[in-house]
Amino acid sequence: MDNQNITDATYQVIAPDFDNNIAFNTAMDLIFKGENQPSGYTEPLLH
Repeated sequence: MDNQNITDATYQVIAPDFDNNIAFNTAMDLIFKGENQPSGYTEPLLH
């Protein structure tokens, strides 16, 4: 649970397991590995 919302009884975690979340990990790869791709071509990171 996000500590910011710890007192909100109706709070729902959007992604409880970031390590195994494909969308989150893809976004992280695009952010941190994207600039190292030739000519900014990031499609290989998406596959």
